[in-house]
Amino acid sequence: MDEPGSSAIPELARLREEGPRRGAARLALGPLSVLTGSNLPAGLNELAQSLYLWFNIAFLLELVVYVRTIDRFLEIRLLLQSTFDAVGAVDAAVAVASYLELHPDHCRPAVADERVIDIQGGRHPLIAEPVENSIRLEGRSALIAGSNMAGKTTFIKMVAINLIFGRTLGFCFASKAAIPRSSVMASIRGEHSVASGKSHYFAEVEAIHAFIESARRGDCAVFVIDELFRGTNTVERLAIARAVLESLCENAQLLVTTHDVELQALLAGRYDLYHFQEDPDVEGFFDYRLRAGATRARNAIRLLERMAFQDDVVARAMSYAAATDEDVAAEAQ
Repeated sequence: MDEPGSSAIPELARLREEGPRRGAARLALGPLSVLTGSNLPAGLNELAQSLYLWFNIAFLLELVVYVRTIDRFLEIRLLLQSTFDAVGAVDAAVAVASYLELHPDHCRPAVADERVIDIQGGRHPLIAEPVENSIRLEGRSALIAGSNMAGKTTFIKMVAINLIFGRTLGFCFASKAAIPRSSVMASIRGEHSVASGKSHYFAEVEAIHAFIESARRGDCAVFVIDELFRGTNTVERLAIARAVLESLCENAQLLVTTHDVELQALLAGRYDLYHFQEDPDVEGFFDYRLRAGATRARNAIRLLERMAFQDDVVARAMSYAAATDEDVAAEAQ
């Protein structure tokens, strides 16, 4: 008798229909299981068990059975492949359903052919008490500035996870979502590899080159990049980052984090600007809220001040930062 609602699940119906196939496979493997002793009667006396043991040792019975089992599986694998596929699909569906039962605050996204990334009330699924953030990009990309620990990387991961889940599993951890019909490529927290002999910078160069080629071919239209080219010096980092981000945004949408606030002025015409910043009214320095627009707040320097650095050190750092802002503003004009 069918279980209630089972007819609505095609994989369960397929498993029932393929019962005779599994029976045939069981018959084909049955004699081999007897030879291994796995089906010996529980009450077999000690003498018979001893004889079986010596017979196994003398004729390498288990090894012979192992080789024959592989051959037999190759013969019947087509009988079992569909069953394995169905069981895997059911198992995945149960896992997703269980996860959604534990996380009821999700939505079904609208998937569009246009370049629209609209995540409202987005949450990171691995954070116990996440701060909700929203972003809407219509044919544009986002440059997100802010200092360490402010929430930049977690935010772009949250958006990327929702884009991927929305396209593959059909739900997003958000109150409302509209996502593009595209895969997602990411460069986040790349590390130096001793085994490959590649520096962090070289590995990142390879990844970003692949991004540019993929965007130009139209293979991928969404890229998530964390702190571009932080493995090289400031002058070259700004120059290469500006050139790469200008090129990529011609064919795709990007969410890019950066410590280099100078990029805000250099890319303002091509990117929507956002930032995370220190909040003096909360414990822990940051409230993890995404804010629209460029930032001129020197969060890292202010953090020195809150950590009781000497006043002259903080003042000097602020002065140097202001001079750099003037130079960048002049270049952007």
